[in-house]
Amino acid sequence: MAGPRFSPLLILLLSLALGAAGLEANNTGERIINGFLCPKGKQPWQVALFEGHKFHCSGVLLSELWVLTVAHCHLSEYLVQMGSDILLHGDGQRIRATKSFIHPRFSEVTHVNDLMLVKLSAPAPLSSTVKIISVSSQCKPPGTKCTVSGWGSIAMDIVTYPKALMCSHVSIYPYMYCKRTFPTISRRYMTCAAPPNRLSYMCKLDSGNPLMCGGSLQGLLSSAYFPCRPPFDPIIYIRLCKYHKWIYETMKTPAKDMLPPPSTWQPPEAPRDYMAGPHLSPLLILLLSLALGAAGLEDEGQTGKPDLAPGPVTVPIFSL
Repeated sequence: MAGPRFSPLLILLLSLALGAAGLEANNTGERIINGFLCPKGKQPWQVALFEGHKFHCSGVLLSELWVLTVAHCHLSEYLVQMGSDILLHGDGQRIRATKSFIHPRFSEVTHVNDLMLVKLSAPAPLSSTVKIISVSSQCKPPGTKCTVSGWGSIAMDIVTYPKALMCSHVSIYPYMYCKRTFPTISRRYMTCAAPPNRLSYMCKLDSGNPLMCGGSLQGLLSSAYFPCRPPFDPIIYIRLCKYHKWIYETMKTPAKDMLPPPSTWQPPEAPRDYMAGPHLSPLLILLLSLALGAAGLEDEGQTGKPDLAPGPVTVPIFSL
């Protein structure tokens, strides 16, 4: 049948490009990086904090009026979504919140005391899908197996939301192991955790993810890295058992008596890596460029155009 002829080189390049695209599709499917979909409805106390229509951070519902999250997620106003594992276009309910109470000793540099309470403008409607959780005053030791859950990016190089809440099994690591990766980690107020094989990771937009250990709320995710590349280092969590008194005393204190956020503290800039449309890795771009270049050379040869004089070929170099 009639049609364009493709050289073996062009066929090979197109095959490699399509194969790379297939691998990327698998890596950005319904799973956080090597995690798994959380059992539906098993985290009814987990909430999503939105800045307008844009997902910002996770948190947990401590009472009908109070949400606990991390201080570096501070905004002047939030929409707090609850009651659904589906992040976008789900059937969850949203309640506005404008009052935030940052821990008075929060450090922007070390992220020590990276904790914040957010007060809802109306009570959360408790139900089978919206429940409260309490902060434990008992600290779990290193080696404890836990689960962390969140709606953060499921791709390594660009923010790509999962379709539903994602989970990962992790273990708490000893302080000295954590200190090798994070020299400024606080022994008393922070801990770190990672999966045994270091292949699963909480990535961009996972701040505030809860760390659950045997049914006990032990931490909120404070620090991770983006881009995310395996093998992954442990991640820092705020050690909630050491903040039990501050959390519950703050919830009982009248708003007029609370300390305002530090005047020098500013919320972080909005992430610059939000992009619409599919993401192409440097390898895929390179392969497609070579394939299209080969196709162009073949077209020139088949249409009778004069051959160009040989010259240097510039190939873009990517960090793969």
